[in-house]
Amino acid sequence: MINKGKIHGLVSFAIFELTIVLSVYTIALKSLLFAAIYFIGCVVAAAVILFLFCAKCTTKNNCSHIYPGNLAQLFPDKLNERYRKTDYFGTGVSLTFVFIVPQFWLWSYKVLFIVFWVLSIIAILQINGFVCAKCENTKCAMCKKK
Repeated sequence: MINKGKIHGLVSFAIFELTIVLSVYTIALKSLLFAAIYFIGCVVAAAVILFLFCAKCTTKNNCSHIYPGNLAQLFPDKLNERYRKTDYFGTGVSLTFVFIVPQFWLWSYKVLFIVFWVLSIIAILQINGFVCAKCENTKCAMCKKK
């Protein structure tokens, strides 16, 4: 059974993954090649985020998102390292890739474009309002418990 406090982390992670699936589907409607490239780019972006951000998280063993914390444990232990500007930059570039690249194709299907952004906003609000609010990783710039 999932800890009640982790529900928002799990749901926001699932919604975020759903936006990626929606993006791959939308791109595939026009080009299977670009859909595959985008999907591979998302996998690389996830690995970059896990390596630069999640691997340094002091609460990765009790991650509210569950899966990223488990996957971050596959990388070398970086718990004693502080977050650097390059970590935030790499994470930001990775998230920008995931969010911005599919916009060209989503715009061709207005309903899917709207669904993408509604889901993204819900996930961001859940992460900011509930996940970060309960997170104990005081090294993180988004931690609200400092």
